[in-house]
Amino acid sequence: MVRLEVDYTSAFRRDVKRLQRKHADLTELKNVIRLVLENTEESKEILRVRHRAHRLKGKDWQGVVECHVGNAGD
Repeated sequence: MVRLEVDYTSAFRRDVKRLQRKHADLTELKNVIRLVLENTEESKEILRVRHRAHRLKGKDWQGVVECHVGNAGD
């Protein structure tokens, strides 16, 4: 079982600050972070289906999983 964790990089923090200045709705981002932190099989399935979570390819990206927040596609 793959252990998920949130990586709060400086680029991530900068992007969140930019969104906050624009008064963007961060509810969906908070939901995705909550799902990652839950780290259950159910939350991983929701991330995979609803937020297209997938592993990145390349030697620099081994073990990294990415998901899409803004394009949930309900």
